[in-house]
Amino acid sequence: MVYMTNPELRVSSAVEPENASLRRGLAGGVTSVLFIPGSGTNMGGQGVLLKTGLRTYEAMEIRNPGSLKLAQAGNPERWTIGVGRSLMNWNTRNTFRRGLAYAKRYVEARKRSDEAKGPRPERNIQWDVFPWLLEKRTQVSTHTQMYQVVLMTLTMARMELGLDVYIDHGEFAGMRAAPLAQELGVPAIIGPRELDGTIPFLCPGTDGKFVGIAAGYQQAGHKRIGFNTDSPIVPEEELPVQATVSVRYGFDDSQMDALRGLTIVPAETAGIDRRVGSLEPGKDADLLVVTGNPIDPRNWVEVAYIEGERVYDAKREGRRW
Repeated sequence: MVYMTNPELRVSSAVEPENASLRRGLAGGVTSVLFIPGSGTNMGGQGVLLKTGLRTYEAMEIRNPGSLKLAQAGNPERWTIGVGRSLMNWNTRNTFRRGLAYAKRYVEARKRSDEAKGPRPERNIQWDVFPWLLEKRTQVSTHTQMYQVVLMTLTMARMELGLDVYIDHGEFAGMRAAPLAQELGVPAIIGPRELDGTIPFLCPGTDGKFVGIAAGYQQAGHKRIGFNTDSPIVPEEELPVQATVSVRYGFDDSQMDALRGLTIVPAETAGIDRRVGSLEPGKDADLLVVTGNPIDPRNWVEVAYIEGERVYDAKREGRRW
């Protein structure tokens, strides 16, 4: 965390296949994850999308970069001697603009070199992810919370810069920005907090009472709502319980939106729904055999398949979760 923005850093080198957290997550029904940097700076680097139950990194990788991690408010304000939101917003916007300017030059030079079979454009690894963002091949995953900060995410990343971005976290009255997020086509992936209200001054309108965050987005008209655990803050094997809590606190599951929030909605959000997220011919055959409704925490995963390979069997090897 030397700089406030480090878009060039990659977390892929930190992946440990078959580590204990991934194995427990698989037992909880998590077959794909977005593995991302932390939130100590405004731009922690590039995440990677992975399959949880395969044996080598090469087999696990779905897409690298999986996202560019953006974090706004909360943790980054503690950077070095402490910084305010005005400086953070200015520096973040400046980094995005410089990166996108590079991306435009790089993409145009690449097109010319492809057409003429000439030299490739000069590469600057600091901005490697920005051609991906410019061409909509990856997204900005944004740890954003509190209404004012969620609003800044929407206005800066989506409206000003035209990037594919999604809300991650989204708590502390962030739901007040839900109508604009829906209008702009920005998904909301809620978690690890699924409830607002414990800190009244951060959660206006709750008076300290628990309010379901996903329900708040849904009741404000938002249609693309998913769930996350921010593991290890909430262990990844508890991902279905995140949906359970949301339904308990007002999220309407009459159309199976809770299950969609664990499957196709995050897959569409990450741009990998052609491979995962639903049961369709031609997809990766990532399947779960569950004892009942996965939103009911009394049920559990009996068998998990990834790309048609049986990678977990509770009867054969004993339940991990």
